[in-house]
Amino acid sequence: MLITLLAWLLITFVCLSWGMLVLRRLQRWCKDDAFVRPSFSIICITGFVFVTVFAGILSLWMALGDWIPQLIIIMPCIVVFFQKGNPPFFKELKNQFAGLHWAVLLLFVLSVIMILVMSTWTINHPDTLAYHAQTIHWIEKYRVIPGLVHLNSRYGYQGQWFVACALFSFRFTGTDALTLINSTILLWYLLFVIQQINKSLSISGHRVNTLLWLSLFIVSCLSYTQVRLTATSASPDFIAALLIWTVFYLFLKKALNSSPVQSLLVILLSIFAITIKLSAIPVLLVGAFAFFQLLRVKKIRAITVSLVLTALILFPFLIRNTITTGYLLFPSSFPDIVNVDWKFSRSGVAFEKKYITAYARTPVEYAKPDVETVIGMSPGEWVPRWWRNIGAIDKIIVIALVLCIIAAIASAGAFLRSSIETKAALIAAITGIIFWFVEAPDPRFGFGFIFPLAAITLCVLLSRSKVISGLPEKPVIIAVLLFSLVMGGYTGYRFLHFFSSKQLLVPMGIVKNQSTSFRCNDVLFYKPADSGLCGDLPLPCVYTDSCDFMLRGADITDGFRAKTTEGK
Repeated sequence: MLITLLAWLLITFVCLSWGMLVLRRLQRWCKDDAFVRPSFSIICITGFVFVTVFAGILSLWMALGDWIPQLIIIMPCIVVFFQKGNPPFFKELKNQFAGLHWAVLLLFVLSVIMILVMSTWTINHPDTLAYHAQTIHWIEKYRVIPGLVHLNSRYGYQGQWFVACALFSFRFTGTDALTLINSTILLWYLLFVIQQINKSLSISGHRVNTLLWLSLFIVSCLSYTQVRLTATSASPDFIAALLIWTVFYLFLKKALNSSPVQSLLVILLSIFAITIKLSAIPVLLVGAFAFFQLLRVKKIRAITVSLVLTALILFPFLIRNTITTGYLLFPSSFPDIVNVDWKFSRSGVAFEKKYITAYARTPVEYAKPDVETVIGMSPGEWVPRWWRNIGAIDKIIVIALVLCIIAAIASAGAFLRSSIETKAALIAAITGIIFWFVEAPDPRFGFGFIFPLAAITLCVLLSRSKVISGLPEKPVIIAVLLFSLVMGGYTGYRFLHFFSSKQLLVPMGIVKNQSTSFRCNDVLFYKPADSGLCGDLPLPCVYTDSCDFMLRGADITDGFRAKTTEGK
């Protein structure tokens, strides 16, 4: 826990410094006097985005698990630290808790303890053991490897999230942690929600907003695939959702029309979100609207900066995908414009995409006949199975989504009279939900759009109602305290059943698996024993010893290619 706490402070310091530096530069480049500095958490998110993009560029030529990338990344932080006018880091951190109601502060402290206990326990999430950890280790140990996808099709998932995990794992120190950056981002998120709860709590007419923010906090903690999954695995799903939520939040802020920098943030965060998870693609509609707003008011500097930074954000993502798989947007074969000898077969890409859709509908084996069977099902066949397999909290979220859609349809007039930003955000959210349900209807892939749709609907409807505007403070405090008891009870349960004294110093890391080894093309490969998962096994780790791939050179850094040219 001690190492994790220190890592949280270091990562926050780095991302806050980068965020302040980037925002200051954007404001200067755009000559934007109307820009209002966002919250602490959003500054950190902004810094995280640009640190990750820069690290992604570095990773094309060097391994990220050494101390040299850390030194390069921290240099701008030193510049910010010594600039005049910047408050000391710990003072800035302390200011985030000034004025918090004691009950709200208690809830946040308990949530921090919960995340600390969970994130330092042994990592045993199947996807992390199957390919997340190995993908991260490849980035830690080597520059980007041509044709890595041929060792395992899932190694082709090269989102920028795994770059961030590799950079902030601090592997060179000897730790085995993979959850340092994700647990840090969770703290920023929960701090932001806590601050919104506290802010609206002090205003009688806004206390209904307190309940809405508290509901978001509760659902995020209770739904396994949000806070808890993120704290205990290297999954990027909820991280992508948080980025999408940030885009919607900034887009709907009133300052958007007058501040080019805020429009820029909407554009850049929406672009970055798809480099974390391609399921975030519909959020580009929000970014596109913000871009057209800049065009409408002829903010030429901001338009130019947005185009340059968009190219910068996409560059490492597209190049890494191309080098690893031969496709720009794996697991999509579109656009198919690259012709290299390590290119993955089109049939393999098509199967991977079908598997994602099939598994999101109902758990299915990674086998072509099983996947084709699920893909061939009608909605009347797969929807009941899908409904049975999702968790209780996720069912409540889906039911709430349906009710919000019904309420929105019944109150269409209110939406037609709303601002153009609200209409645009609503269209983007609906598009995202349709895309989610058609392509991969696992709730965790749709949270990024489900929650904004619910929030927009509730805000429009409640803004026209005065029934509960005078909600007293006491019931809200009671609700906060009751969930604090739940958080405390769950954390106590984790201490009793999932805790080791080793956690007090360092994270437990990934569950250890046994392996066998074999030689292929005179290179030693590792394979999990007893049908296990690669997890933290040495590189290169594969799941078959059939050697159905070839080395492109004498060393694994030269990359891999298929033995046949089928599908190329």
